[in-house]
Amino acid sequence: MAHIKTYYEDILNPANILSLLRIPLAMLILAFFDQKPLVLTLFVLAVTTDALDGYVSRKVKPTRLSGIIDPLCDKFLVILVLIYLLISSNITMLAIIILLFREFFMLYMFIILLLTPNRYKVRNRMTTRLSGKAVTLSQFATILLVLLDTPHIAYAIYAVGIISLISAIDYSFAIKRLIKE
Repeated sequence: MAHIKTYYEDILNPANILSLLRIPLAMLILAFFDQKPLVLTLFVLAVTTDALDGYVSRKVKPTRLSGIIDPLCDKFLVILVLIYLLISSNITMLAIIILLFREFFMLYMFIILLLTPNRYKVRNRMTTRLSGKAVTLSQFATILLVLLDTPHIAYAIYAVGIISLISAIDYSFAIKRLIKE
């Protein structure tokens, strides 16, 4: 029974609650897709929860689940907002694919880790990489630029693609090194 209490304490950690707020915020973006000012406000609030959860996590004891909940909520937000953009703006499918490249790559790496004999050791030693944070930041910034109808969005989208490719290479080497250890 004590492990159930610990599990709920892990989930109800203030940083995790901030992360989990991104899920309803992302769903509200889709629900109010025809009200662009509200969508922009909801997106800025969601991105703010991402910045705050990291800060709170460092101030409060991070939990075992924090490293899972935060990136999952980031992915959920990015994917739902990209669906919104596909429906409501003139962004192309190629741009969506470029913006999602890292998400597909990380799914591929997750599957590889599941098939790795020492996957628990690797998973417990894998930490968030600076390149991963750079991709998330560049995705959020590019989405914001698209929401604001900024000209020359293509440059930002290509920059996300390049940063995503660098991050994919960085994570590949990090995981490969951990698997060999």
